Parts: sequence; structure tokens; C-alpha cells
Amino acid sequence: MAPIVPLISLFLRLIPRVFLDPVYMLVFGTVVLLAAWQYRRAAATERALYGLTQAPVLSRVALATGQGLVAGLAGSLLLVLVGVGLSGSGIRYLLPLALLLMLVNPRFLCFSYAGGLLSLSRLLFGAPDIFVPGIMGLAAVLHTTESLLILLSGARHATPLAIRNPHGQAVAGFSLQKFWPVPIITLWLTSLPPGAETVPTPNWWPLIHPPVPSPEEAVYTLIPVAAVLGYTDLAVTAPPFEKSRRTAAALLAYSVILLGLSALASWFSPLAWLAALFGPLGHEAVIWTGSRRELAGRPYYSAPVQGVRVLEVFPDSPAARMGLRRDDVIVGAGGRPIGCRADLDVALAEALYGLELRVRRLQGEVTLFSRRRPPQGRWGFVLVPGPGDPAVVELRSVRPLAGLLRWLNRLAALLSGRRPDGGGPGPPQGGDA
Repeated sequence: MAPIVPLISLFLRLIPRVFLDPVYMLVFGTVVLLAAWQYRRAAATERALYGLTQAPVLSRVALATGQGLVAGLAGSLLLVLVGVGLSGSGIRYLLPLALLLMLVNPRFLCFSYAGGLLSLSRLLFGAPDIFVPGIMGLAAVLHTTESLLILLSGARHATPLAIRNPHGQAVAGFSLQKFWPVPIITLWLTSLPPGAETVPTPNWWPLIHPPVPSPEEAVYTLIPVAAVLGYTDLAVTAPPFEKSRRTAAALLAYSVILLGLSALASWFSPLAWLAALFGPLGHEAVIWTGSRRELAGRPYYSAPVQGVRVLEVFPDSPAARMGLRRDDVIVGAGGRPIGCRADLDVALAEALYGLELRVRRLQGEVTLFSRRRPPQGRWGFVLVPGPGDPAVVELRSVRPLAGLLRWLNRLAALLSGRRPDGGGPGPPQGGDA
């Protein structure tokens, strides 16, 4: 382990230099603004549905940025210690392509898809100039970092929803959506400049070894890369934390396999095809299996026979100040019994000055009070849908890469001057998003 110590020391000394670089901070600031835009969209959806939000946009962005900084530096240290080496100028296309793919679907905001497309382009056409095992190894380590972030905070600020299942019924669930701006410091193969500082490394290092045309003059340096990690999911068959835990475990397994394939491909070049294909397809498999489980499984939150069940309580809302909690069953309101949602709607409409709720919990029944009616009657709780209640979103099975393939077909049609539907030359025609 002794040769690792100078490497860690060099890495730690580089960190302040990275965040004092105005060009890098401009790029990283752009990534933070992108995350803010996504959180703003999520908050707007909550406000449109319920008139309230789980948290202000600014606090969501600040929390995600702080978590991304810590996780990014931890992932960077892992990159350096393991030895994921990069070379080639094409890495500059990685983040822009990931941002472009996000316009197809937010879940494509991921280096597995962007790296996979760049790698396949390199293998098929010889361009751009990238080192395929290094790009896919970078994606693997980033997903290791993402799995940790999902485990720690993927379920935070989940949006409650009434979701239409394949049988046409409205069931309770949560939308999990997170975006973390992440600074990454990775290894870059370059020529040895005169007077450069060098440190000893272990004999096995680096794990992913780019081709070195002149070993006597080539060294690894550390360069910063900005990334944004996105996580979108639906929790129907389990509470949000349990769902994010499952996803984190599957993503970690995927990351280990991708890193292993990337390392092997750096020593046996034909395996680069396997790494480039497994990157996007393996990621889609993780999402598809999770989607299938949500489609086929039994909803975790169900409507009670008598009363109405609380799916979520918004923070700092009148309901939260009353002491209402997720999974409470409201059996009485305003002195009258509650058998269904319609009974509660009547009781809430008649609560002109305040509200008394009778709630059943595992420990027994409790009575909660609010001294005044909130503006516009927004109490700040969401109920588990009952029979006949409407849904706001539909749960569908994920079709692997369907949206991405449609987008690539349209792009190819635009570049070739043909119609996207396969017709002759003509202006590109729009289609389903």
C-alpha cells in the first residue's frame, strides 16, 4: 500500500486547483444550473397537482450539489486509486452528448448511454478519438458513485402520485427523481513535460491501461471532468426508501461488471465491443427489471376497508403541523365518521374555521386538531386512491432504448435528407415524443 500514499497526496493537492480554475467552474456551474432546471420542473409538477411542494427548489439544488461534491471527490479518489486511465480528445463530447440525450428522456442523462454511443462510433467508424475501455470504465465508477447517492438520498423529496396500472386501476406510488452535479478528477495520458512532478505507483496500476506509443515519455496526469448524475424511478410495490435501496444494489452490480469488462478490454481489445454494448444495454436491463417488478407486483399502499389512508404529508403544511403522518388512516373528521374520500371531501369543505381529525394508527386511535382553515383549503396531505379514483400518470413497461432509437433514426433522417418514416427525400416530419 505504500506506493498508493504519494498518489493520494497528489490527488488531495490538486483539489483546490480544480475549484480555482475559472473555466472549470464555469462548466460545473452550467451543470448545477441544469440540475436546478430539472428540480424546478419537479417542483412545478407538485405545485400543479397539489398547490404545494416537497421542498423549495433552492434547497433541493443546494442539497444535491453538496452531496454531488462529496460523492464526486470520493468517486474521483476511487478512479485514481483503481487506475481508470483516459486518452484521446473525444472525451470533450461526453457531457454535451449526455445533455443532448436528456432531451429524449431524462433517464438518458447518463454517461452509460453517451459513452456507449461514442464508443460504438469509435469502433465502427474510427471516430471520435477516444479510448473505449477508459470511457466505459469512467461510466462504471460514476455509477458506483450514483448507487451510493441513490442509497443515501434517492428517496428524499419523492412525489406522491396516483398511478394507473396495466389493469386500469389507480394505485398509490411515488415518483423518485434526483439530479446530482458531480465534479470528477480522472487520469489522463499525456507526454512527460520537462521538470514535471512524478510519484511512484504500484506495479499493477493502472487497472485500465491506455495504449502507450512511447512508454518512456508518457505519464498520467489528473484532469477535472464535470458530470451530472440523474436518477428517475417509480415506487409502487415498496416504500420510496426500499425501492431506492433495490435500485442502488442493482446499479452497483452493474457497475462492477462494467468495470471488469472495461479492464479486460484494455488488455484484449476485441472485448471493447462487449464493454461498449453492455454500458447502455446493461443499464437498460437494470431499469427494465425494476419496471417489470413495479408492473407485476402488488401495490404497497392500499386503501382501507373503512376510512382513507394517507399516502404523503407535505413538510411545513397544516397537516404536518397537526401531526398527520404517512400511512395514517383517517376514520373521522369534524365529528363525523369517514368511510371514503367523498366523506372526507365534505368534512373538509365544511371546516370553515378549523379541523378535527380522528386517525387510526398501529398504536391506536389519536385525535389531531388544527385551529384554522388554510388558504384555499390546501391542508397538505395526499390520500391513497380508492376504487374509482382518477390517476394522474400511467405505469408502463420500459421498452429498452426505444426512445433513443427513435431519436437516432430522426437524426439520421435529418442528416440524410430523407423522411423519418422511410420515404423519399423531403423535409423531416415530426412524430411521437
